[in-house]
Amino acid sequence: MRCAVAILAALALISTAVWSSPAQHQASEQEILAAVKRLSTNDCAPHNVGSLHIVGCDYAPAFIHGEWQVLVIYVLDEGGKRTHPSGGNLYIFNAAGDFIKIVRGM
Repeated sequence: MRCAVAILAALALISTAVWSSPAQHQASEQEILAAVKRLSTNDCAPHNVGSLHIVGCDYAPAFIHGEWQVLVIYVLDEGGKRTHPSGGNLYIFNAAGDFIKIVRGM
């Protein structure tokens, strides 16, 4: 009988702790895209890099293994035609939307 009471008391403490702890906020795709656009403002602004003319960026977000990962791909202007080079930069955030790192040249 004492064992059953102890188990019930432990379960009550655990359930109270679970219900009273604040829920972890998971960032939405829109929040992540807004953060990436702020972080990549300079890289994605129209400018020249050697013979390449960068006119902007495209963004490809994905939630993978508990992290937000956004591939930022440059948009190039080659003689009036917009093209995309292969690869880009990968911006990584945790689930809550906190910036972790940039992996360049993906």
